[in-house]
Amino acid sequence: MDATALGLDSRLFLLINNGLESPFLDPLMAVATRLGEPLFLALFLLPALWILDRPHFRRNLLLFIAALTAAIAASETFKYLLDTPRPLKGMKALIDGGTVHVHVLFHPKYDRGFPSGHATRIFSVAVLFLFFYKKTGWMLIAIGTLTALSRIYVGAHYPSDVLGGIVIGSAIGVIVYRVYNWKSQPAPPLRASTTVQISPPPDEINDRQNQ
Repeated sequence: MDATALGLDSRLFLLINNGLESPFLDPLMAVATRLGEPLFLALFLLPALWILDRPHFRRNLLLFIAALTAAIAASETFKYLLDTPRPLKGMKALIDGGTVHVHVLFHPKYDRGFPSGHATRIFSVAVLFLFFYKKTGWMLIAIGTLTALSRIYVGAHYPSDVLGGIVIGSAIGVIVYRVYNWKSQPAPPLRASTTVQISPPPDEINDRQNQ
């Protein structure tokens, strides 16, 4: 197989993975990719939410857990159902033959590529809190974009895996917010019961008056 026969997804992957490769970017991308992991995401975001809005921290904590749990469940379900190859497996013949070089950070992975779990998780939380805190939400979107890009940079995912994670994660964020908003709506007030008084027919009234 020739490198020129690669599909668009593989070519975009190599463009980003090879084109951005730099010893100066390695530490930044390593940190960015870690932020998509549940533990690091919690350690980064929860203290920020505590500082940002302490009175609503309990609500934010529960929403964070709900979004993250849904993101993990969704991404893992898709991964096991679809079981798509990652770049190191999809281009293995070219890599082994020396035709293609892939820059890899962390432990190499080969299977269950779609969607990117890191992108799914961080975008579920970023989009969710965008509804509550605009500036903080957009900052999280920017960080999430860097995390998504880092998954290509470290050699773990194709661009389509990352894009799928962004879409699925964003949808989860919207759904969690909608459910919360629906549950938070006050119950409609009960209608006051009205007593309807039925007047007797005119003939009966006349009979009573004549008695």
